[in-house]
Amino acid sequence: MENTGGPLDIGIQGSGFFPVKILPSLGQNGVGYTRAGSFTVNSTGNLVVNIGDGYQLSPQIQLPTTATTSASVPTAPCRM
Repeated sequence: MENTGGPLDIGIQGSGFFPVKILPSLGQNGVGYTRAGSFTVNSTGNLVVNIGDGYQLSPQIQLPTTATTSASVPTAPCRM
């Protein structure tokens, strides 16, 4: 694990993936999985993976407009 300096970047240690919304034709129920942890906030305030146009997390995480540089994201087990 190495620090990227990105204020919203998250790393996964061990096995696991971030579930993201994709086109239904590309994945099971419109959900794909990635280990890419470079995140940014899109124009509607949602946390998105910083790839292409940005993939929204599933379920989505919307940051409050009053959020500062630190955020806490609850963790939950994800079963595939």
